[in-house]
Amino acid sequence: GTGLGLATSYGIVKQSGGYIFFDTKLGRGTTFRVFLPAYDPTAEELNDIAEKERALLAPPTKDVAGRGKILFVEDQTAVRRSIVRNLKECGYEVEEAENGEDALEVLKAKPGGFDIIISDVSMPIMTGPEMLKEAGADMIGGAVVLFLSGYAPESFSSMLEEYPVHYMSKPVTMEQLVGRVKELLAAA
Repeated sequence: GTGLGLATSYGIVKQSGGYIFFDTKLGRGTTFRVFLPAYDPTAEELNDIAEKERALLAPPTKDVAGRGKILFVEDQTAVRRSIVRNLKECGYEVEEAENGEDALEVLKAKPGGFDIIISDVSMPIMTGPEMLKEAGADMIGGAVVLFLSGYAPESFSSMLEEYPVHYMSKPVTMEQLVGRVKELLAAA
């Protein structure tokens, strides 16, 4: 509703020391020609530009290698398998569970046996927060708990007052997840 921005364009071009011309033909349209003064960048500016282009083409590699035992709980099979495979490739020992009940069975068999438990929040049969409450401190041991969810953490935080948890919002990239796992394990 504010027009084509011609006055603004004219002002910017004139402020830059340039000129703007137009040709219009009824039924064919309008052509605008913008002339701006040439700019010769300094050697320092050229180096900065080249450095930024190199960084875009080959971003610095991030250290994704890690050590630790992870229990990964996710009800979507394809997502679970993909993330478990990637975590293993990064050097982690990973056990997987399809839902909260399966995770409880793993925790009963290996109480305190994990450095980090990564769980989806919303799953059929038993949610991540329900699994955490049911497991209790004995089964969790010293493990850090990281919840992944598409829901706001406020929607389940009241269930978790007894146990501190960390949270990441879905969707999450593998790089983000591995970075967060490394960060949490280093702080533990």
